[in-house]
Amino acid sequence: MKPTLVLVGRPNVGKSTLFNRLTRSRDAIVADLPGLTRDRHYGHGKLGRKPYLVVDTGGFEPLVKDGILHEMARQTEQAIAEADAVIFVVDAARPNRRSPRPMPLFSWSMRAAV
Repeated sequence: MKPTLVLVGRPNVGKSTLFNRLTRSRDAIVADLPGLTRDRHYGHGKLGRKPYLVVDTGGFEPLVKDGILHEMARQTEQAIAEADAVIFVVDAARPNRRSPRPMPLFSWSMRAAV
């Protein structure tokens, strides 16, 4: 069975761009508009000879209690429940919403995740 990698992060941080890179495709729509991806989107990739399944998720706003953002968070939580590894994607060029300073950036090796 292929390991499942799930891409999680706030809206418009580059999850779909990373999905396209990991799947060597252009299956995920990429634009400078938050909320474009709403449901889980599955694709296949390989690292050398090792195949994996990658899941693109919508922007994760877990504190929202209703509406489309709440439903997107539920879809993301379902994807996380299926995951073998979660890749948390941040945009280090943009400060987070609660602090004027950028979020800390952690680099993960794909080799370690697969």
